[in-house]
Amino acid sequence: MWEQIKIDVKNHWLSFVLLLGAMAISQYFFHSVCIFQILFGIPCAACGMSRAFLLLLQGRWIEAIRMHPLLPFVIIGIIFYIFSKYFVKKYRNLVETYGIILLIVSIILYVYRMKLYFPNTAPMVYREDNGFAIILYLLGGE
Repeated sequence: MWEQIKIDVKNHWLSFVLLLGAMAISQYFFHSVCIFQILFGIPCAACGMSRAFLLLLQGRWIEAIRMHPLLPFVIIGIIFYIFSKYFVKKYRNLVETYGIILLIVSIILYVYRMKLYFPNTAPMVYREDNGFAIILYLLGGE
């Protein structure tokens, strides 16, 4: 078990560091880590998850849940995945099923949040300086 954890950390640490670096660069230049919002101006189904996690780390539980209601379920899923990968391997099918259900619920919640909050309530806001709008402007569109 611990040997597999060491192997996984050794194999994936660089990807993790690069991902964090890309997120930091994206946040610095575009004030967002959501590539979907940067390119198209509309939030994705996961928009607000990073902010919700940061709010959770600050102890602001209610605000974190308001920012993204599925945060606790994602954290539970991550913990469940880690336990099934390294400690109790027989529950892998259950983890996959949990992930599929969470994805379906996420899409339903996304549609609901878009209908209810878009474009005026964070994180479901429209980004006017998105890449697609800039390209249209440069091509002579409005």
